[in-house]
Amino acid sequence: MSLNPIHLTAEQLSNAEALLSSKESEITELRNQIIQGESQFQSAAEEHQDVLAKLDNLRELLGAESKNNADLVMQMTVMENNMLKREMELVKLKAELYEKISILQSGSASNGSAVDSSNKAVKQISRVPAFEGKAIAFNRWINGITEIFDNYPMLKDFQKRALVVEALKGSARDWYDAEPDSNVANWCNFKEALNRQYGSLESTDLALERIDTLKLTMKSDFNSFIQQIRPSIKLIANDNNTLAIAMLRKQVDPDIRKYVPKVANESFEEHEMRLKAHMHDSQAKFTSYSSRSNNMDIDVISAPIQVDNNYAIAAAQYSPFNRHRQPANNYQKNPFQRSRQSHNRENTTMTKEQFDEYVKDSICFNCGTKGHLRSSCFKPRKLSRAMNVAVIDESGKDQAQ
Repeated sequence: MSLNPIHLTAEQLSNAEALLSSKESEITELRNQIIQGESQFQSAAEEHQDVLAKLDNLRELLGAESKNNADLVMQMTVMENNMLKREMELVKLKAELYEKISILQSGSASNGSAVDSSNKAVKQISRVPAFEGKAIAFNRWINGITEIFDNYPMLKDFQKRALVVEALKGSARDWYDAEPDSNVANWCNFKEALNRQYGSLESTDLALERIDTLKLTMKSDFNSFIQQIRPSIKLIANDNNTLAIAMLRKQVDPDIRKYVPKVANESFEEHEMRLKAHMHDSQAKFTSYSSRSNNMDIDVISAPIQVDNNYAIAAAQYSPFNRHRQPANNYQKNPFQRSRQSHNRENTTMTKEQFDEYVKDSICFNCGTKGHLRSSCFKPRKLSRAMNVAVIDESGKDQAQ
């Protein structure tokens, strides 16, 4: 491709340069306008952000103010309620005050009469029975004091204490002087202190006396016996089961006690139940045997054997079971009479240990059981068979007559 040169005149070149310079100036002016617009937009955006921040602050302040206003309203409501309550309480207090004033005005005369009556009661009593500290007389004395105070209810507390203190003599007054003030500050505490000091001793003495007077035998009523002895044993033994059982067994007949042995770690109630069961069974057997014996119409007759005409000696060794015993003053002992007494500890020369060992090895002739004698057997007695007198003749043959 061939290059063709362009020929421009000087005028055209100057016009083109002028046009170029004018265009550059327009471009520069437009660039400045753009920069100025951008700066204005930036400032406007910043102002917008400031306005938004101020708006948020105003909203927060508005919320806080609203909350404060609500709190103030609540506080005002509570204060109004409190004021109403106080006004109601004030009205009640005024009503009570007016009522008390009316009661005081109406009861001023009655108070004077009450004081006069208490003074008259003290003058009428003048003196109460003296107490010298003897435990055996305490219950009667304190019951008398209580009866006096019950008959004179108008006595005041300090008047009661003054009368009782005046009645204390000897060791009882020494005890009162050593007693702390809190124990004698009023009549109730004073009475409790007296009961602690002297009442328990009398109860213990009475309990021991009651225990010594009670005995349990085969003819005793177990329920009556245990109801009388149980409170006394509990008072002395407290929660000591070993001591309580020992005290109970001491008052039980030996013939009953030997069939109810001790058991290790046994409570008083358990031992009592075992003793009750044994008494129930034994008394039931004894009652059934007695009724069966009373209903028998057959008399038991012993049959001696006549040997070599010595019938009198042989017959004297036996006596019928239904024979009435003669009085001791006109009773002549038969030297040929065998002993009919039960073999027991009282009619033997053996010691207690020897007799117990003898009983353990013995066999009962009534029931055949080892470990007890016929005299202490609770099973029904076996009846002896009646026999005719047998005579031995010289030929060696027995003949019944």
